[in-house]
Amino acid sequence: MAQEQTHGEKLVEQLLNKLDEKRFFYISEYRISDSKQDLYPDFILVIRDLGVIVIEVKDYVEILNGSTQKQLKIRQRNGQELSIENPAEQARQYAQKLSNQLKERTELLRKNRNETDKKQLLFRWQPVVIYANLSRSIVNQLIDHNIAPSSTTWCRDDLLSAETLIQAIERTMSGQRPIRLQIMQEVFNNLRGALNPPLIIKNQEGQDIGTLSLLQEYLTFEALKLSEDTSIRLVRGVAGSGKSLVLMRRAQYLSERHPNARMLIMTFNVDLADNMREKLGYMGLYDVEVTNFHKQCVKIFKDIGYQWREPIKRIGWLEQYQASRIQQAGLTVEFVDDELKWRKEVPHENDDEYLTNQEYLSIERKGRGGGLIRAKREIINAIYSDYEKYQSLLRGKGQAWLDWEDVGTMTSQFLEGDNCKFKACYDIIMIDEAQDFAPIWLNVAKKMLKPNGSLFLYDDPTQSLFREFSWKEKGVDVTGRTRILQIPFRNTRQIAQAAHALIHADPLISTSDIPVVRLQAAELREGETPVLQRFKSQEEEIREVRKKALSFYEESPSKKVAILCHNKRDVNNWAELRDRGIYVDSFARMKGLEFDSVIIPFLCSSFAKRDGGEKDAEFVAKKRREVFTAMTRPRFKLFLSYHNAFASELEPIEAHIYHEQ
Repeated sequence: MAQEQTHGEKLVEQLLNKLDEKRFFYISEYRISDSKQDLYPDFILVIRDLGVIVIEVKDYVEILNGSTQKQLKIRQRNGQELSIENPAEQARQYAQKLSNQLKERTELLRKNRNETDKKQLLFRWQPVVIYANLSRSIVNQLIDHNIAPSSTTWCRDDLLSAETLIQAIERTMSGQRPIRLQIMQEVFNNLRGALNPPLIIKNQEGQDIGTLSLLQEYLTFEALKLSEDTSIRLVRGVAGSGKSLVLMRRAQYLSERHPNARMLIMTFNVDLADNMREKLGYMGLYDVEVTNFHKQCVKIFKDIGYQWREPIKRIGWLEQYQASRIQQAGLTVEFVDDELKWRKEVPHENDDEYLTNQEYLSIERKGRGGGLIRAKREIINAIYSDYEKYQSLLRGKGQAWLDWEDVGTMTSQFLEGDNCKFKACYDIIMIDEAQDFAPIWLNVAKKMLKPNGSLFLYDDPTQSLFREFSWKEKGVDVTGRTRILQIPFRNTRQIAQAAHALIHADPLISTSDIPVVRLQAAELREGETPVLQRFKSQEEEIREVRKKALSFYEESPSKKVAILCHNKRDVNNWAELRDRGIYVDSFARMKGLEFDSVIIPFLCSSFAKRDGGEKDAEFVAKKRREVFTAMTRPRFKLFLSYHNAFASELEPIEAHIYHEQ
């Protein structure tokens, strides 16, 4: 049974509390189960880059003559003299039994061994005895007489400060075989979970699926504080800064305090919604509805009895019927498609109506510069009118005629009717990746809220791949109700520096309303430099990326590896790897997701236009945002590749990456 701490144990714990928690983790009076009795070593200290030390602290004031390797004759603080087992042997037994216990956790064992091989831990362990009241000279005498081992016996001189304690630790653990940083980081977290079970994360079946990292502990604490401040409507943060964690903690906080409240979490894409739903399940929040925006629209369509059909793709119509007119006007298909999309999403006095041709001629169009003089707007008006006629023709034939922008508008209209059960039905709505929600989408959310309901938003304008509207334009007042998260905890410092270099180099992005990122924050993990490799041909790149993905998967602590493609068509080159557990998809589906390792291939064509036209500044900024978002998905490793020529628009990242030959 654990007992009250002695003077020496209190002194040691005071020093342990001063150590950098990113490198050191300790637990006191840890219970080691034994067939005969439970054992309680004074301290178990985990050093992230070295291993584990099992510490026994002794408060003896004197070692008497007649002491041997097996027995010590000692005088205690109260003057009592005793003959006891040598503490070095006691510490060794504790360490051995702890080692046997830890070997039952497969994630702490060396891999690639035969079934007949002995279990070997990934890290080194050492027993240590600290004589808190004895000087260095006295301990040296014990060492000279082979009563105490030299490297694992500490004295009061080692307890003068945190610095002297660290020196003793490193002296004891010198000669440790180095382990790769990524592996040791996971070992460190797994050890913390093994020694402190409350840090272990369990799934719905109660299975151990991982351990809260130090950053997750910190973020959890910060998230709890932030989630309880319901006056904050907008949480804005850089990629990987913990916005989604804050959202989930707020959902948990509000569920506990308002158990009868109906809550909806909406995301931009399907994968993010699935990921969020799974994580909320781990937290026991099964009653919170989680969906992406368009799935919620489909529910509303079906609720009012409207036949749902897959929306048409406008860009295909433009390429087939308007290509010549667009080319003659000096425009591109992508440019015109973006304009038609914008016209259907721009805020209007009447929420459920689009801009008229006359209104479009005079309205301010941000980010388009001289590309939209009146003559070109008139051409776009003509194309827009033809598109409306085309949609009307399809509708008259009973065919699918809605495009994706129409879906949001029609959903908003349906929510005006009294026969829609989703009208004013939610007490709380939270929106993740809210920067990608168009104004009409926010109208839909507000119409689903009860009159006194609460709307909470989580965004990062740096990652805005699809929408360019301010919160004022979206009709949401966030003035004085915003919290900024500035540290990209998900990434290593090296990955974050490379990714943000791309953003800082773009004048359209860096001058917009983006949060300041703290790349020198002490909380950021160190890691490997991102790698960029050039291949001689497309075939070679496809082949080598496949090998690299499988290699990353074998090394990945949680088996979360992704290949993220800028073009949907490129996904087919590696789609079969999905059967192996590797995530393979396009940029359009990656928002909010995270992986251990990420591969971004075919960067040579990442800034190519569909029609081969000239690239304007807005197009380049949009593509840089896409690549930036992909680069910020990994926790540990980032691999970039291309064949032929490297895209010049990506040159800002070259100072922060390693060029592999």
